[in-house]
Amino acid sequence: HLGDEMRRNFTALQLSQQKDTESLWHAITDTRDEIAVERDERRDWQHEEAQAREEWQDDEEGARRHGYRILSRWLWVIGAALVLLVVVVAILAVAAYVRELLREAGR
Repeated sequence: HLGDEMRRNFTALQLSQQKDTESLWHAITDTRDEIAVERDERRDWQHEEAQAREEWQDDEEGARRHGYRILSRWLWVIGAALVLLVVVVAILAVAAYVRELLREAGR
């Protein structure tokens, strides 16, 4: 009887430990899977954030480039107007000088 009782207790203890081990193993693998899912979600979120940041930077760069283009056009227009003004003033000065010379020659 004692030997049978010990054998039954040992078998019950072995089965209990086996169930505990399986339960612990399932808990570990479930936790590992949850961590992997969270890591993938975080990686996806970081990738989306990086893409959004790149798009925003591209938009900002495009807006800046557009502003520089407009500014350079206006600078060209102002420069051309100044050159034209200098040419007109020079023509008027030469015309006044020639008129003065003609008046002097006419005396």
